[in-house]
Amino acid sequence: MNKKWIWALLVCLVSLPVYADGFQVFQSGSRQAIEQRHAGKAMIMAFWSLDCTYCADDLAALGEVVRQHPAVRFVIVNTDQDHAAEAAVFLDRLKLPVHERWQFGQVDVERLRYNIDRHWYGELPRTYFYNQRREVQIVSGKPDAAWLKRWTMSLQ
Repeated sequence: MNKKWIWALLVCLVSLPVYADGFQVFQSGSRQAIEQRHAGKAMIMAFWSLDCTYCADDLAALGEVVRQHPAVRFVIVNTDQDHAAEAAVFLDRLKLPVHERWQFGQVDVERLRYNIDRHWYGELPRTYFYNQRREVQIVSGKPDAAWLKRWTMSLQ
């Protein structure tokens, strides 16, 4: 194997911190990096917590949208800073379609939330719906089925 290739692989692995349970570390600037990586594609970025009463139903509904529209990227961000193993089990039970898993890693959660969205005060679930033109619609709480249908229809 080429030494340059091995070096490049090591740099990539070090630059993208990952929790043991498959969660990437969400920190200041992660939202912007995710947006850039999925630019030009429809995407749902869903923030949730183990303590959130409505989050399981919300994630299941969003997962169904992604099943019906496989071109939509699905990014799930756990706002708990700990409990990666519990969060992984929680998500596995939901049997969600292919998705990225992230977990808050910054100690100052208020600063991180402000970096994500200066109008977000921590209410969950909180979901960002991106169309292919990078226009975003933000929903706090669970979006209703009619709204989700309109959003998916707007993608075509």
